[in-house]
Amino acid sequence: MSPRKIKKHEYRDLAADVSRLLAEFDPNSLVELGAPRGEFDSEAIQLLGSIAAAQSSSDISHAISRVFGRAFDPSEFSTLDCENLAERLFLEIHPRAAALLLPRGTV
Repeated sequence: MSPRKIKKHEYRDLAADVSRLLAEFDPNSLVELGAPRGEFDSEAIQLLGSIAAAQSSSDISHAISRVFGRAFDPSEFSTLDCENLAERLFLEIHPRAAALLLPRGTV
């Protein structure tokens, strides 16, 4: 199983889609308060590998809780708080992320 050559535009598009969903989640109402577009780009990139490797939305919920817990107040981001977003990411992003980021034959 050799690693797949990742096309930059595919990765960029995928990260942008994750960032868009994170902005809709809008922890601490940053977007609502006028945060710039792309406010969650860093978190989106941090989450891509976990989204690709996830076996369930629960795996993604744990990853979101970790990433946002480091960026903000950990007590505000339990896995339960992140469940709805995790389900969307699993359904909408996981298949593309797995196909793009995991070695062939593992998807």
